[in-house]
Amino acid sequence: RSLTVKRYDNAHLTAQADSLGSDYRTRYADFIGSTDVFLPELYTACGSRPNGYEVLFVDYQVRAVFRELREAGVVKGVWPILQQFKGWTNWKRFPTKDELFCSSFSALANGANGIMWYTYSGGPSKFDKNVMNYGAIDDPAHWAELKELVSRVNAIKDALLERTPSVQPVVTVTAGPKADFLDNPSVVTLLKRHAGAAYVIAVNGTPETVTADVKVPGIAEKGEALWENRAVSAPKGVLSETFAPLAVHVYRFALADK
Repeated sequence: RSLTVKRYDNAHLTAQADSLGSDYRTRYADFIGSTDVFLPELYTACGSRPNGYEVLFVDYQVRAVFRELREAGVVKGVWPILQQFKGWTNWKRFPTKDELFCSSFSALANGANGIMWYTYSGGPSKFDKNVMNYGAIDDPAHWAELKELVSRVNAIKDALLERTPSVQPVVTVTAGPKADFLDNPSVVTLLKRHAGAAYVIAVNGTPETVTADVKVPGIAEKGEALWENRAVSAPKGVLSETFAPLAVHVYRFALADK
């Protein structure tokens, strides 16, 4: 279908959205050639996953999609669709705020170049009238969480749209797990540079506390943790931080003088 669309209109992107399965395997490889953009449906708060490891499902699947793209030797847009609903069949609850924020920034840190959140307008499921679906607008608290999250992503969008530097931060875990049970690194980072500043996303997707040294190339010693009202220091480019379970930190540093 995508090829048929391209014959008539080659000026627009084609996209497909699909789940990758309910476990920790991806079935994207067979469809890599289908569209310009892939939107993996990554709905974390599902009872089939180990409690406390919901966000790692996003980590694993986004990394797996990019691995399959590299193995195929092609470049595609990857825009994960994340959960902000409850209902359907397996999703008995909304993600917590920590899960929502962590899975979103984890997807970005793992390379996603777009992001969406799936929600409902509320009401009975069209597949089972006895099942009620609920979306973000059905609860003021969930709606406020989603608006806050979108505003944060929007605040750094110009940096996210920059090309990703080839040299990225190096994370050395000094306390806590170095990796989770799926072999995802416990702390995932992404460095972007924009308008004379370095932006670093750092995410602990595990349900455990992790302390790590994050060595960031080309930054000044003094910086700030966005939305946290605190200054941070990175002597010789090394930022030391203790990450609470599912913690997300976004840092901004001036670039070091050359």
